[in-house]
Amino acid sequence: MAELEKFSALYGSIDYPADLLTTPFEVLEYRTRLGLTASEFEFICWIFHLVNKDFHEIRDKDISRRCTRQRKSLQAKGYLKIKIARTYKDKRCIKVGLVYDFTNLKNRIEELKEEDKKLQNLEAPVTVVYDEPSLFNEDIDEKSIYPAKLLTDDKEIEEIKLQNEFLEKFNRLHKLLLNFEINYTKSGLYKKHLLDAFDKRNNNNIDEVLNTVKKSFFKLPIEERKSLRIQDLVKYALLETQEPIQNNNKNKIGAANMSIPKGLDKLNYLLKILEEGGNIDEAYAQIANCS
Repeated sequence: MAELEKFSALYGSIDYPADLLTTPFEVLEYRTRLGLTASEFEFICWIFHLVNKDFHEIRDKDISRRCTRQRKSLQAKGYLKIKIARTYKDKRCIKVGLVYDFTNLKNRIEELKEEDKKLQNLEAPVTVVYDEPSLFNEDIDEKSIYPAKLLTDDKEIEEIKLQNEFLEKFNRLHKLLLNFEINYTKSGLYKKHLLDAFDKRNNNNIDEVLNTVKKSFFKLPIEERKSLRIQDLVKYALLETQEPIQNNNKNKIGAANMSIPKGLDKLNYLLKILEEGGNIDEAYAQIANCS
């Protein structure tokens, strides 16, 4: 049972010692859905192997320097935490070892198991896509096709539709302005910044936002017309509050005398800061504090 206690610190709560042998196969079963590479899976198996030998003697030198990249990538994905284990005798530390904690990996696998149970119980509608065999001996993707996370909230589904519409229209505008589209698959960080700004939006009129961006982009100097500048303009345009149209006579007279809307005043100020090479974050903060 001592081995069981040592291993429990690494992979959550395990009921039987026999689970020590099946754990790598469980990780292998969900490897694709977990986003693990073959080398990362091999690294995890090495950790399990070393733990079964002697828990207190695990050190980086026992694994090989080639595994540094796999260790860092697993930490970045949130599947691995590294802790220090110390053994004391007579109030003195006599041994120091490393604990490779895969509890988060175990928890993620449990979440995937719950999703599979929901599919089996048909708790939510799911569209399943199958790969049909080729009649012309073409390459076939033999990887299992798993459904995305189940969505049952109508508001969440509607929000995802809006996000997709926004990304599609933004790409069309990007193609118009710079003559090329953004590959969201390869440019994941670019897409993340766009969606973060979209989540914080004050203006739900996507066409109006992108039209404002288009006009502002053409006011930039030629050397400033870059993809990241479009991203900055979109970010600010989404945060601009959509003002309701006033129909009474007094407001009509006031609107007739106003040459530039308040939102465009702020946007022009932002463009001026960009042209002068100023700090874009400070400019956003100053504009946000303006009444």
